[in-house]
Amino acid sequence: NAQFLHKELPIRIAQRAVDLLTLPHGLSQVLAIRQIAHVYLLYLEKFQEIPVPTTPEEEDQFTEMLNSLVLDRKSIPVSVAKGVDEWLQMYHESSMDGEGFQQDGRLQEMEDALYRFFTARTGLRFLTEHHILSSPSRRDSCVSLRRAQSSFLNDEDIESGFLGC
Repeated sequence: NAQFLHKELPIRIAQRAVDLLTLPHGLSQVLAIRQIAHVYLLYLEKFQEIPVPTTPEEEDQFTEMLNSLVLDRKSIPVSVAKGVDEWLQMYHESSMDGEGFQQDGRLQEMEDALYRFFTARTGLRFLTEHHILSSPSRRDSCVSLRRAQSSFLNDEDIESGFLGC
């Protein structure tokens, strides 16, 4: 699983950067959007710095690195929203007719591109979070925590893996 992710996630991260850098109608040129693309490129550097996990210790290190990538759930969506808002302000300042934007299909193209970006981002986060939550070290810490907090769980409940982590 970790070896697959070490190979697959950089591809998907690079695709998200490309998605942002190729947004239509000048949206990709907005500073907020370019900064988010840069964050994705920094994520790629993290993958280059860490070896393909082949031992349990390397897998733990890899899992911790992934965990650091997904801790912040809202900064990217908020930054994209700020970028869209900034683009809309620039567009309306340079255009006398705000109606044309909605009627000529540009709005729909932008919405479609952002929808594809966020859908793919959700898949990326799902893969990453699934690995983090199912990693052996994470499961062991969840079991220890549950045993300490819950005297009502029996060993069968704990071994079943249904711990809510």
